[in-house]
Amino acid sequence: MGFFVLIGFLAAYGALSVLWAGLGWLLPGMKGCAVVYMGTPNEGVCRRYRWLRGLGLFSCPLIAVTEGEATEEIEVCGREELLARLTWEAERFGGAGT
Repeated sequence: MGFFVLIGFLAAYGALSVLWAGLGWLLPGMKGCAVVYMGTPNEGVCRRYRWLRGLGLFSCPLIAVTEGEATEEIEVCGREELLARLTWEAERFGGAGT
């Protein structure tokens, strides 16, 4: 009995994955966004950020609000620069959105 439940679950998961891959182009794409991290990003944050970008879930920059140096994938800004950076990002895409 448990074998049939497992096979049914895997079949349903496979069907859902095929639908997701086949009809994913119907989902609305993100026009613009930014991931804001309050604090010094450690390796775990960077690893998860790279993983999500690799999956194609978003293609926005990671902005760390802290003091430090920027890397190729992380933009670093202070608290006072954050508002200006997010305003620029919103104006670039024609408004702040909802």
